Amino acid sequence: MQCMPDLISLFPNLAAGRQSSSNSDDVPLSRSPVTAAAPTSTTITTTTSTQAAGASSTLAATGTQLTGASPSLATTSTRAGGASSTLAATGTQLTGASPSLAATSTQAAGASSTLAATGTQLTGASSAAASSPAAGGSSTAASAPTPPETFLGVAAVDPAFEGILVSWDPQAIAQDRANARAAFGLSLRETIHTKAMKASGAGPLEWVTLLPGRSAEEVIQQLYQRPGVTFAEKNWVLQTQATSNDPGVTNGNLWGMYGESSSPANAFGSQAAEAWSRGFTGSDSVVVGIIDEGYQYTHSDLAGNAGKNPGEITGNGIDDDGNGYIDDIYGWDFNANDASVYDGTGDDHGTHVAGTIGGQGANGIGVAGVNWNVSLLSGKFLGATGGTTANAIKAVDYFTDLKTRHGLNLVATNNSWGGGGYSQGLYDAIARANAAKILFVAAAGNSSTSTLSYPAGYDLPNVISVASIDSNGGLSSFSNFSSSWVDLGAPGGGIYSTLPDNTYGTYSGTSMAAPHVTGALALMASALPTATMAQLKQALLESVVQTASLAGKTFTGGRLDVNGAIARLTQLVTPDPNAPTYAVAGPASLDEGSALNLSISTTNVAAGTTLYWKLSGTGISTTDFVGLSSLQGSLAVDATGAAVFQTTVAADLSSEGNETLSYELFSDAALFQRVAGTSLLINDTSKSAGVTLWGTTASDVISGGSGDDRLAGVISTGTTATAMGAGQIDTLTGLAGADVFLLGDSRGVFYDDRKAGNVGSGDYALIKDFVSGIDKLQVRAGTAYLFTTSASGLSLYWDRNNNGSLNTNGTNRDELIAVLQGVTTLANTDLIAA
Repeated sequence: MQCMPDLISLFPNLAAGRQSSSNSDDVPLSRSPVTAAAPTSTTITTTTSTQAAGASSTLAATGTQLTGASPSLATTSTRAGGASSTLAATGTQLTGASPSLAATSTQAAGASSTLAATGTQLTGASSAAASSPAAGGSSTAASAPTPPETFLGVAAVDPAFEGILVSWDPQAIAQDRANARAAFGLSLRETIHTKAMKASGAGPLEWVTLLPGRSAEEVIQQLYQRPGVTFAEKNWVLQTQATSNDPGVTNGNLWGMYGESSSPANAFGSQAAEAWSRGFTGSDSVVVGIIDEGYQYTHSDLAGNAGKNPGEITGNGIDDDGNGYIDDIYGWDFNANDASVYDGTGDDHGTHVAGTIGGQGANGIGVAGVNWNVSLLSGKFLGATGGTTANAIKAVDYFTDLKTRHGLNLVATNNSWGGGGYSQGLYDAIARANAAKILFVAAAGNSSTSTLSYPAGYDLPNVISVASIDSNGGLSSFSNFSSSWVDLGAPGGGIYSTLPDNTYGTYSGTSMAAPHVTGALALMASALPTATMAQLKQALLESVVQTASLAGKTFTGGRLDVNGAIARLTQLVTPDPNAPTYAVAGPASLDEGSALNLSISTTNVAAGTTLYWKLSGTGISTTDFVGLSSLQGSLAVDATGAAVFQTTVAADLSSEGNETLSYELFSDAALFQRVAGTSLLINDTSKSAGVTLWGTTASDVISGGSGDDRLAGVISTGTTATAMGAGQIDTLTGLAGADVFLLGDSRGVFYDDRKAGNVGSGDYALIKDFVSGIDKLQVRAGTAYLFTTSASGLSLYWDRNNNGSLNTNGTNRDELIAVLQGVTTLANTDLIAA
C-alpha cells in the first residue's frame, strides 16, 4: 500500500473479568470481578509525538548561482536539523551548509516538570498534571486518599478535578437541592439531566463548585449523609492516552494494519489487511462514536467517512431532532457547548484516532483505516487542557440517545482517554450505553502498571480494555497491563495516521491501540450485520493470537486478529433458515464507456419487495454515469426474488485515475440496514495522452496518462488567489511519460494564499511520482524558492523575501507550494521557468 509521506516531518512548523449482568446480551466470557474503587490520588496526562525534521535548502527559479545557506528553523516540537543547500532553476550548482534548528518546545531540565498537551516533554524529578496516565486505587469515597503511586520511575501527584458531581434521587425537588448547596457552601455550575438519564429513570446530576478553602473529600462525605443524594464525587479532569512517538518511522508506516500474509507484512499487526483481501472493507451503515477531542471531518482521508446525525438539518439553527443540541450534524462539542466539533490543530489526537478507525481506503492517498467505509460521529469533550467527567458523561449519553431514538447502527464508541478515579456517574452512563447495546472500547492507560485505571477498568459487559504492543509483538513499555481488567493487546507503538490540516504523523500510546479494536468491531458488524453486541465481543476475544508478551498481562493473553475475529463471528452467528438473504454479483473491473450490470439475488424475500441502492467511492459523482441524476435509488425484486441494476459508465477525457466504485444494497429507505454490496474498479481508459490537465478551485486528484502530460491543480485562467490555488491541496500523479508539474506561470506563483503571516500549509500541490531527470517542475520566472528535505520527501517553498533563508516565523514567512513525495534532492535540470 502506498502511503503519503509523514507531513509532520516535512512541515516542521506544524504540530505536531467483568461482573456478570442480567442483560440477555451479556458476553459469555468473564473475568475475576474487580471491585469498583472510589477516587484516589492518581493522575493521567497526554503527550503527542515528535518528529525528525529534514534538511533545508534554497532553490531559485532564475538562472542564478546559489550559495549555501544556514537558515534557522523554529518548530513546535523537538526535531533534528539537517544539511542546507541551494538550487537554481537553470545552470546552478549546489553547495552545502549546516542550519541551526531551534525548537520552541524542546526538552528543558528542572527539579519538577509537567508533560504538556502539545507533546513537548520536560525532564525532572517529578511530573505534574500533564504526563502519562496512572490508575485508580481501591479506597472508598469518604476515606483518606491513598499515597501517590509511581509510574515510569516518576512520582505521580494528586489528579486534577473541577468541582463536585452530585447525583440526586429523581424525587428530590429543586428547593431541597438548593438547600443542600447552601448548607455546604456550593455554587451550581450546571445541572445535567440527559435524555438517556431520563429514559433510564435516573435523577439529575449537578456540577457544583466549592468555596475556597473547603475540602472536597469532607464535603463529599457530608453529602452522602444528605437525604436525596444518591452519590457525590470529584469531577475529574481527564486526558488523552497517547505517549511520545516512535521517531524515524518512514517505511512500513501502517504496520498496525498488516498481517503475516499481507504485503508489506508484519505478523504482529492487526491482520486487517488480510480481512480486506477477503473483501471486508466496511460499510457506512455502521456508525462509530469518537469520544475524544474533535476530528477533522474535512480531512481528505476522512471526509468520505464523516457521519451525520440523520435527525438534524444542516445550518437551520433549530434542534430538529429534539436532543437538546442545535445543528449537531457531525456530533457535539461538550467542552465548548457548540456544534463545532473540529477546532483546528489542537484536535490532533482525535483526528489521529479517526484515521485508524476509518481512514478512507483505495483512494490513492494517505492511509487506510481498519474500515475503508464507515460513519464517524464526534463526541468531543476534551479541549486544550483536557476534559471533565461531567462532559464525558454527556458525551456517552449523547450516543446512547442517538441510537435509542434514531435507530442508528451505532456499534461502539472509542475512548482513548482516562484519568482520576472511579466515577459512579460515568459508570452509570456507560451502563446506559450497555443497555443500548453499544460497546465501549477504552485505552488501558500508559502508566506501565497493573493498578486499576478508568474508564478501562469499569466492570461492565460492554467495556473492552486495550493494551498496546509494538511492531515486534512486545508489550509497549508505557502500556498498562492486567489479567483481570485488560482484555487484549493491539498495535499502539509507532502508529501512522491522519492529523489536522490534511497531514499525517506517527503517535504511540494505548490511545492508538484502542481504535484498532474499535475499527475491528465496526468491520465485524459490517460483515455480519445481525451479530449482537455480545457476539461481537465474544468473537473479538476468542480470536486473539496468543502472544508471549501478553501472557498473564491481559485477560486473553493475546493480541487483536481482525481477520480471525470475522471468521469466529461467522461461526457464532447462526443463520435463521427462514431469514432473508441477499447477494450482489458483478464484474471486478470495468473500463470507462462500458455498461455496468449487477445481478441481485435474494431468498425468502417477497415478490415486489423494494430494495434501496447507493453508489459511492473516491471521486464518484453523477457525472461518472450516463443518465443518472442521483447516486441513490430503489428497485423491486421479481417473482423469483431477483433484480438487475444497470447503468453506463461515462467515457470522459478527464484524467482522474482509476476509481473504486462501491454498490451497496439496503432493506430500508433510510439506508441504515445494509444487506449486500459489491465493489469494482473503474479503469480510467478514456483519458487522452500528452495533454495539459487543469484543475478546479477545489482540492483535486489529477492523474496523467501514458504520454508526456502537463499537470496543474489550478484553473487555467485568472489571477485571484482562489484561481491560483489558495485554500486547496491538490494531488498530482504523472504516471507514465515525462511530465511537467505546474507550480507557476506568467500569472505568478501557484498556491500562494497571499497571507504573509503563515507558511501556507493549507494549500500546496502533493506530487506523488516526480522522477528527477525525467519529470520537470514549472515555476514562476524571476522568483526564488526554498526546499526542505527529509527521508519522506521534499517540501518546496517560495522564498517570499528572496533572502535565501527559510523563514517560517514572523510576519513575512515563506510560502509552501509543493510536496514531492519520496524525493530527497533536485537537480538544476529539474526546473523550468515560465
